Amino acid sequence: MKRSGTAARVVLCALASWWSFSGLETAECAPPVLEHLQLVPNDHIQKADFFYLKSEYKPKAAIILCPGKNGNGGKWLLEKEWQEYALRNQILLCGIWFVSKQSYPLACYSDATLGSGALVIQALKQAGAGDLPLLVYGFSAGARFTASFAEIYPDKVVGWSGCGVVRWEPAAPSEKYAPALVACGEFDATCYWASLQHFQRGRELGRQWTWISIPQASHKRSSEFESFAREYFESLLASHLSKLRPSGVWRDIGTCRELDPKDVSTHPTFASWFPSPKLAKKWETFHRP
Repeated sequence: MKRSGTAARVVLCALASWWSFSGLETAECAPPVLEHLQLVPNDHIQKADFFYLKSEYKPKAAIILCPGKNGNGGKWLLEKEWQEYALRNQILLCGIWFVSKQSYPLACYSDATLGSGALVIQALKQAGAGDLPLLVYGFSAGARFTASFAEIYPDKVVGWSGCGVVRWEPAAPSEKYAPALVACGEFDATCYWASLQHFQRGRELGRQWTWISIPQASHKRSSEFESFAREYFESLLASHLSKLRPSGVWRDIGTCRELDPKDVSTHPTFASWFPSPKLAKKWETFHRP
């Protein structure tokens, strides 16, 4: 593993310009430093880069942003919404840029069991974040990686969110798991049913998972959904840091009505879990049954 100076400087210049323009830079809060780790690829991966923003505060957790197929997660670190979220919650903001040697369904980085997950753990240790609780957000191939990463590292992942995957790695029975936000655009015909079925598989296993059908969205990122995901993560992280796991509330994914424990037990695959009533209420206005 090595650090890249030149490769990161172009991104860092844009980052510093944005930070100054945004008004977030103060005497007490200087622009964060973009670090770029070049990891050693394996038989399935031809490029494995890891970015993180090194700030002056001591992070309470780390969040890993995982873009679509072969996408550059370092660019996501430039986005104002993720920057403000990380600053407000004192979170280490990270992103991956992995490129596979071959396309799915052949072995590729989006299956975290094939070495990409271990590379991310290695990078987190290099960044001094090896012991931090993790939040993971992914889109498309990045969401497939996110879900499979959470499966193999349930002790590290506090919560994850994945949107728009056509072939998820199946969830397996396990006593340990992370709450998850599974989503897909309502017009994403290729991924919609596969994503809903993945959510329902998790619910069959008794997991506290949440389903969102993103209104009027195809296979693309949704700023509204990402805003919801950030609130979801905030709630999970607050509970984790206070060592109190919320009992949460349940809603029917078809009618949006509140469910009691008997309803949840009788029809688990139609029950969506929320860590707080506030999030459930917001979901009711956003989710498209």
